[in-house]
Amino acid sequence: MEAIQLTVSIPRYVLTKAIGPVYPPVFWGHLAMLRYRDVPEPVLPGPGWVKIKTRYGGICGSDLHTIFLKDSPSLSAFVSSPLTLGHENLGTITQVGEQVQGFASGDRVVADPLLPCATRGFEEPCEFCRREEFAQCQNFAEGDLAPGLSIGHCPDTGGSWSPCFVAHQSQLFSVPENVSDENAALAEPFAGALHWVMRNLPGDDDTILILGAGVVGLCTLVALRALGSGARAIVLAKYPFQGEMARRFGADQVIYLREGDYFQALAEATGGRLYKPAGRRGRCRRRLRVRGQREQHRRRAALYPQRGYLRPGGPGRDPQAGGLDPHLVERVDGQGVRVGQHGDLPGPAGAHLSTGAGMDGPGQTGPVRDGHPPLPAGRL
Repeated sequence: MEAIQLTVSIPRYVLTKAIGPVYPPVFWGHLAMLRYRDVPEPVLPGPGWVKIKTRYGGICGSDLHTIFLKDSPSLSAFVSSPLTLGHENLGTITQVGEQVQGFASGDRVVADPLLPCATRGFEEPCEFCRREEFAQCQNFAEGDLAPGLSIGHCPDTGGSWSPCFVAHQSQLFSVPENVSDENAALAEPFAGALHWVMRNLPGDDDTILILGAGVVGLCTLVALRALGSGARAIVLAKYPFQGEMARRFGADQVIYLREGDYFQALAEATGGRLYKPAGRRGRCRRRLRVRGQREQHRRRAALYPQRGYLRPGGPGRDPQAGGLDPHLVERVDGQGVRVGQHGDLPGPAGAHLSTGAGMDGPGQTGPVRDGHPPLPAGRL
């Protein structure tokens, strides 16, 4: 089969890293570590695994960071080469291991991409997996699989940027019939946004500011409204189509980066004060921000709420870009949490998620795990 793979090579890394800033095509050209090539299909690592035929493979910002070599080398211990990219996924089961229960060939599923203890053959899970904080697993480089944080970073599993990949039964979630492929493919980024919102659910009298109107920013807004928050939502967007979608999903006000002084607009929108040049201070109770590029980190560092948190960057990012080197970011201020971090959540455990409410309109709602027990809050 053909797949998009990345093979680690120090000479190619150094060469493309040096040339890339002036000639970006080098990141996917003949000198790059990235290749579109024929590869063997992944085999089932054990009897508790299934093979999945890819229907959709999402393009995450972290995939782009990998291609453009923006990730910190600190993550190298948790990645194995060659890796087939793609951790956001939706597919149909084509092969079932003899110990798999609750799933059969032909089932449409989404796989949680993380590869914690249960996927690596540990009978006794680590302390974090026991608490269902799977993103904090201590064994991402141990056990029966090659080192890798997730599907898309481990040679043994493959990734969704190929015709098929494999997943452990503990990673699988059945997709209800009334949820479209397109919405189901957004399960992973939406779950991350939902988790974040449930950690920081604002009251109806609060004002919140969502910095960024990409997929995660818009999913954050949808999650807010789906959980019943009537808070005033201000969204900072880059493009008009993002602003239109933000309005559709319940934003009360949209401010555009490219229209005048957005700092002044934010100050006016929040009833805050504008201080120059040290920084700007507004009156948003909480600030929900998504990952961005280096210049965006500088802008965001100049905005801070009177109550809330300030998070420097995403996991494993280049420290010069304002990111943090540890592969997982811990909570800040008792409230802030990076998208994707797991843990016990306040709020309605096992709530029915609406992957279509406000997206495709009525009729697209359903439980996360159709035919299975309600999803534990810690899995979100």
